[in-house]
Amino acid sequence: MTYWGDSPWDNDCAADWCTDVFGKTKLHEEIGACLEQELTKESRDEIRAAIMMFILLGRMYVYDTETYSRHATLALKQARELLKHWLEGGWDNDPEIGESISHEIKILERRMKSTPEYIEQPEEELVAYWSRWM
Repeated sequence: MTYWGDSPWDNDCAADWCTDVFGKTKLHEEIGACLEQELTKESRDEIRAAIMMFILLGRMYVYDTETYSRHATLALKQARELLKHWLEGGWDNDPEIGESISHEIKILERRMKSTPEYIEQPEEELVAYWSRWM
């Protein structure tokens, strides 16, 4: 078996298993369909949930490789639209929701970069936010 890093998915067996899971469950298709929805007051929470699923699972060798780039782009686009919606009064401008969406955007932006910046340790505020999900 070949290893290329120390993450649980950084080896041939794990990558193959993830491919099989996505192939059987079609979870990536559900995430993609949700991300493609028009943002409305009724769809906003489902879209945020789909973004969360992509953030949690959207890594090379884990997520479906054929849809990864398209879904990453969609997730970031929708997250930015959610922030705009929040700024316009969505969720009654709950500051915690606005802050969370801002962090989700930062995570997605970092994820889309294939530069050392993505590999470097993120700022403390982003680490604290991400730790809430663990």
